[in-house]
Amino acid sequence: MSALSHGDAPGAESSLLKTRGTELSQRLTELALGAVAHYALPFQPHATAPGGPVPDAPSVSPNGTPVGPDYSWAVTPKYLNDRAGSIHAGTNEIQRNIMSKAVLGL
Repeated sequence: MSALSHGDAPGAESSLLKTRGTELSQRLTELALGAVAHYALPFQPHATAPGGPVPDAPSVSPNGTPVGPDYSWAVTPKYLNDRAGSIHAGTNEIQRNIMSKAVLGL
């Protein structure tokens, strides 16, 4: 941010932050997936849709209520979305190439 405020290019720091950030996010969601265990299995779009439950969405439970505690409903969608984090905005492998050229001069 300091480099940008002085009119300079951000340099390899942005690649480092993107790579490290996506890897940490992926590890955290893997941990969350393990923590909610079998409650992460059902696909529950009726419980995790933006803006709240969707009345006409199919439910996996017989009585129409979401399965498991409310903190478990968004774990699987977050995990699946974070898997794409290492690809969008430049794959982590490309970011590593940028860092190796800018920092190490390779």
